[in-house]
Order: sequence, then C-alpha cells, then structure tokens
Amino acid sequence: NRQASYLQENYPQEAFVLLMAMAKSHPKEAVVHFYLAKLYAGRYESRKATAAYQRALELDLELTEAYFNLGYIYASVGKYDKAEKMYEQVVALAPSYLDEALVNLAVTQRKQNKMVESVHSLQQALKVNPDNQLAAKKLRQWQQ
Repeated sequence: NRQASYLQENYPQEAFVLLMAMAKSHPKEAVVHFYLAKLYAGRYESRKATAAYQRALELDLELTEAYFNLGYIYASVGKYDKAEKMYEQVVALAPSYLDEALVNLAVTQRKQNKMVESVHSLQQALKVNPDNQLAAKKLRQWQQ
C-alpha cells in the first residue's frame, strides 16, 4: 500500500502502466483495482474510476476506502442517492474515519432534502469524534 501510494503521488504515469499490467495478471486482487480507480479519479476519468472501484468491491466487500471514494464520485456528479448508499456502507463497516463518512453521508442526505436524517448523521459524527469541526459547524448551520 505504501509503495502504491508513493508511485501514485510521484510517478502517476508509471504507476498507471504498472497497475494496468497487474490488473491483467492479477484480475482478482481488489487492491489493484482500487489503486487503478484512484489513478483514474486523479485523471478525472470518473466512469473508469467508478468501474474500477466497483470491481474492487466485487472482490472485497469490506474495502471501506472504495465505498468512500465511490461515494465521493457519485456525489460530485449529483448522484446523491448512490453516494448515500456508498457512505452507508462505510458507516456499517465502521472504519477509523467513521466521523468523516458520517459527515459525507449527512451532506448527501441534505442534498436529497432528508433534513432529519442529515442532522442525525452529523450528531452521530460528533458522538464518534467530538472534535470534528466540520460536523459541528454544519450541525450549527443546519439546526438554525
């Protein structure tokens, strides 16, 4: 994971070529598809990124970062219902960044006019991490 991240940040084209080769030689490795998706997302190729994240999730249903990143892609193109489902999966898996997932879930709920649910998600985020400033700020704004 560290090596893949290093390559992605410093040598994205080389990382892309390497990951494409790895995806062909190791088609059932979820992490390969996950990092390939991140590269596609970094190139603003959201369709390819979405497909690669979905493939990663087919191979590993507990790959929380794939759900999180896929939720972000869906939200960025206005597919809030799909984004909400992705963030709900992250919340169900309770990763170390659960509060961030709850904030993103709240935002997607708000975009769908699910006001009560969005406030509840922010409250949950603050229960998980009382120091989450973004959750506290949004909660104050949305309760006014």
